[in-house]
Amino acid sequence: MFTFTQVMINPAPDASLEADAALHRQELKALAALRPLGDAAGAVDIADALRNFASALGALHHAFLVVDRSADNLPALWLCDDLGGWWKDLIPPLHDLLAPHPLGGVTPLSHTWFCVRPDRRDNEPANYASLRKLGVRRGLLVPSEARRPCEVAGCILLAFADNVASQTARKNEHFPACIAHAASLALDAYRRLPHPPSRKSPLSARESECLRWASIGKTSWETACILGVSERTVNFHLGNAFLKLNVTNKQAAVAQAILQGLI
Repeated sequence: MFTFTQVMINPAPDASLEADAALHRQELKALAALRPLGDAAGAVDIADALRNFASALGALHHAFLVVDRSADNLPALWLCDDLGGWWKDLIPPLHDLLAPHPLGGVTPLSHTWFCVRPDRRDNEPANYASLRKLGVRRGLLVPSEARRPCEVAGCILLAFADNVASQTARKNEHFPACIAHAASLALDAYRRLPHPPSRKSPLSARESECLRWASIGKTSWETACILGVSERTVNFHLGNAFLKLNVTNKQAAVAQAILQGLI
């Protein structure tokens, strides 16, 4: 007498489904990192939550900006990032994304992906060179939803080193929505602060002039020759600008000055 045992053979899991599930778990972990924003008592709390959020998503660098959309040059009211000024080459697409829409508001899921090839391409933006040096291969800019036309908006910028991981994220239609949700929560937390961080002290005319020349790649020595002063004087003015803008290097100072409409 023979006994037959029915054996169920499970098919191999689909690789794409596994990737989607892994990304979903990653998003949940990242969103959990945003819980402290509900009780944020200061700017440091907001910055810490955003750092943990970006880390959970595997981002190489991150930044969050609060931008005044009522001004033509879209000055930044507040900024937190992990590496001062890494995002300065993304200012043009950032402005395009945050510029007030003719009908008012910012579409909640509007976003911009950017790709930095390992080797320079003839048709790529010239300002991608510095991003390439940082190891950035792909990134994402996502604004929060503006409640009314011409008010402040928040925007999260993420940069990835792993092109494969970021391509997986790009294929997931929910990923930008996750980032937009984070930007909205961070903006709400900022606006709830008793005394929101204000814009930095305005620069003197000479400090602005030195930063303006630095923004087009002039060295301190070259700027000194142009202005007819000593290199030491130029460095003195740049140092004062660093203190006022709360940065530690020329690149970050230029980025802050541009965003705040100071140069």
